[in-house]
Amino acid sequence: MEAKLTDRPPPKDDANANTQWEHLKNYISDTFNVIWKARKPDRKRRGYISKPTWVLIQQRKDLKIQGLQNARVAGEYAGLCRSIDRHCRADKNNFIQGICEEIEVHCMKFQTADLFKKVRLLSR
Repeated sequence: MEAKLTDRPPPKDDANANTQWEHLKNYISDTFNVIWKARKPDRKRRGYISKPTWVLIQQRKDLKIQGLQNARVAGEYAGLCRSIDRHCRADKNNFIQGICEEIEVHCMKFQTADLFKKVRLLSR
């Protein structure tokens, strides 16, 4: 990281104030970007949310970043929120239903350890 940032020579002493300011501003900005990318962890995602739901969540985030200037955009944002809620509920129900089916299979095969692991997963 230091090698990337030190490869730019500083402006000469006889350079005007604007040139020196631009150099300092670019140096600080580049340093911040390098540090931010290195430290930025990925957000923890719920395991049961499907990819189409994540696409809807990203669309809602992009729409909010652009701003909610008029009623049409605000209505679209509200529609996306309702759609995301519906998809999340459906994804969670599918996730729980899958676990319940696995519990039934473990119960039929008398696999108690796996059975209790799945029950614990549900009860968390």
